[in-house]
Parts: sequence; C-alpha cells; structure tokens
Amino acid sequence: KKIQDFNYQATKEAIARAVKGEPKASEVVAKRNEAKHPFAPN
Repeated sequence: KKIQDFNYQATKEAIARAVKGEPKASEVVAKRNEAKHPFAPN
C-alpha cells in the first residue's frame, strides 16, 4: 500500500508539472550530470 501511495503522489506531481511545462528541456539538459539514481551503487 505504501508503494502505491508514493507512486500515486509521484504521478500527480508529474502530471501537474507537465501541464505547467516544467521542467524546461534546457533545465533538464543543464542538470543532467547532477542527477543521481537512489538505488545505483556508488
């Protein structure tokens, strides 16, 4: 149930951001090297 709640909230946030046009493609490209996967071995 907890995972479903997290996924539901994430989906709502993603849709809201998409409607607003956020983030801009240029922002995503500029920050591409800063992103870290939470489960990736470091």
